[in-house]
Amino acid sequence: MCLTLPAQIIKIDGQTALVKTHNNQEQNILISTIKNPQINDWIMINGNLAIQKISNEEAQELINILK
Repeated sequence: MCLTLPAQIIKIDGQTALVKTHNNQEQNILISTIKNPQINDWIMINGNLAIQKISNEEAQELINILK
């Protein structure tokens, strides 16, 4: 089973980023799979891989569901 979760980019270092997950844990992930990643972008992650960007509204809806 694969679970994708919302996370927010807080730091970018080349092809990797430090993100804060929906439960406030920090994690390093690979971001070369998404176009033009920026600090504060919300993304969906699976393991240590960025899947896609999502809007702030989508992220908040998902976080509310996960609580």
